[in-house]
Amino acid sequence: MLPGYCSITWTVVGGHGGATGEGAPGAPGGRLVVTTAAFEGDVFGLGRGADGAPGTTDPAPGGVNPIGGGGFDGQNGVGASGGGGAASVVTQGEAVALIASGGKGAEFNAGSNDGGAGGYGSNLINTTPIGTPTDTTAEPGAAGSVSGVANPCAVPNAPTGLWVTAGDRSIDLYFEEGDFDWDTMAEVTGWDASTDGGTTWQALDATGAFGSWSATVTGLTNGTTYSVTVRADSAAGPGAASAAVSAAPAAPAGAPTNVVAKAGPSSITVTWNPPASAGTYPIAGYVVGWGAGERGDLACEVDVDQPRVCVFPAEPGAEYGVTVFAVDTEGNVGTPSAVVPAGVIPAPTVPATVPASDGALGRPAGATGPVTAGKEITLTGTGYLPNSTVTVVIYSEPQVLTQVVTDATGSFTATVTVPAGLADGEHTLVGSGVDPAGNLRYLTLPVTVVGGTATATGAAVLADTGADIALPLAGGAAALLLGGGLLVASRRRATA
Repeated sequence: MLPGYCSITWTVVGGHGGATGEGAPGAPGGRLVVTTAAFEGDVFGLGRGADGAPGTTDPAPGGVNPIGGGGFDGQNGVGASGGGGAASVVTQGEAVALIASGGKGAEFNAGSNDGGAGGYGSNLINTTPIGTPTDTTAEPGAAGSVSGVANPCAVPNAPTGLWVTAGDRSIDLYFEEGDFDWDTMAEVTGWDASTDGGTTWQALDATGAFGSWSATVTGLTNGTTYSVTVRADSAAGPGAASAAVSAAPAAPAGAPTNVVAKAGPSSITVTWNPPASAGTYPIAGYVVGWGAGERGDLACEVDVDQPRVCVFPAEPGAEYGVTVFAVDTEGNVGTPSAVVPAGVIPAPTVPATVPASDGALGRPAGATGPVTAGKEITLTGTGYLPNSTVTVVIYSEPQVLTQVVTDATGSFTATVTVPAGLADGEHTLVGSGVDPAGNLRYLTLPVTVVGGTATATGAAVLADTGADIALPLAGGAAALLLGGGLLVASRRRATA
C-alpha cells in the first residue's frame, strides 16, 4: 500500500457456474462491494475464481482459484451438468480478507443435484460469513473477477483543548490530539503552530503521550498580543486548525525582596518589599504560598495598594516555609522569592493566670447559671483568625479542655467537659487564640462550678460558754451607735 492511502474499495465476484451440455447457464457467483482499511506496507493477494466448465465432458471440471486450498475451487459436474465456479479471494498478508463464493453448475436433469457446487459456498468479510448474495448483474457465462480502488487518506482532525501561557518572549502551548479514525485518516507526523491566526505556520518541537501534547513558540515580542492556533501534519497534508486563543508574552516581575516569615500561636505573619526589577506590565498584587512537608497551598492574595502583610493559620507543631511572588495587571506570574522558613508553629498560649479579656465567650441561648463538674458545656467564640487553632482552658489553675479550629469566619463552637475534680466555686473559661492580625486574643467566661469538690468556709468558731452572747453584742453595738450619735451631736453643737 502506498503512503497517503487509507482504504481500498473492493469489487470481488466469484466464478460463474458452468452451463449444461445443452447450454443452460449455471448460477452466477457471489458478489462483494466493500471498503476495507489499508496501511502503508500492506501486501494484498488477489485470486480470481475461474468459471466452472460446461457439461460437455463427464465430469465437467469445477473452476480453480490460483490461491490453493481453503475450499476455494468449484466441484466437478456429473454427466452433462456444469462444474461449479471457484470462489474469488483477497488476502491481506497471510490472512484471507474477502471471499466471493463461486456459482453452482447448471443441472442437466432438474433436481438431480449433479451440477458442481461453487467454491467455498458463502461470502466472507474478515472471517465473518455474510451469506451467499449473488452477482445480480452477471450475464450468463460471466467470469469471476477481483478489482480494487485505493482511497486517499483524510487529513487529521483539528486539535482540541488548546490553552496557552505567556512567557518571556515566548508562549507555551498545551493541546489534545483530535479524534482519529485509523480506517480513514492519515497518521499524524508532526505539529505546526501559527501566531497570526493561521496566515503563516511554523513547525513545532512538540512532546506528548496518550494524545496530550505541549510545545513552546519562541522569538516573540513582549507586550504584543498573538492569535495562536495549532494543526497536525500528515502524509495526506496538513490537518484542520484548532480554535485560536490569544496571549501576550511578557517579562516577569522580579522576586519580592526582604521576605520575613514569623511564626506565632497557630499562625504565620509574612511581610515583604516590592521586587527590585519590574516586568513588562505593572504589578497588580502579590500571592503568598506555603509548604509544610508534602502539603502546600496559597495563603493570601494582596492587592498592590494594600499593606504588604499576610497573616494565615498554621498547624501547631508543624514546620512551614513560605514564598511570595508578584502578579502583573495581565495576570502574569512574577519570579517567586526563595522559600523562607517560618520554623515550628507554637500552640496558642496558656497563661499561668486568667489573662485580660478581649471579649466574652458565649453559651447557647437559655444556658445560664452554674455549671456542673463532670458535665458538658457548649461554648462559642468569634473574632479569631479564620481556620486557626483556639485552645479552651479553665482556671483558677489552668487546665486545657480542648483545642478547636475556627471556621472561615473566625468563629467556633465547642463542647467541653467541666473537670469532675474541680473545686466548687468561681472559675473562668478562656478561649486562647489569635485575631486576624495575628495578635493574641482571649475570650473569657466566668462560671460558678457546683457538684465538684467542696471547700471549707474558713470562718472562726467561738467557744460555747453557755452564756447568752446575743444581748452583750447588741448592747455593745448600741453603745457604738450611741457614741457615734453623741459624736455627731457634739460636732453639730460645735458648729452651731
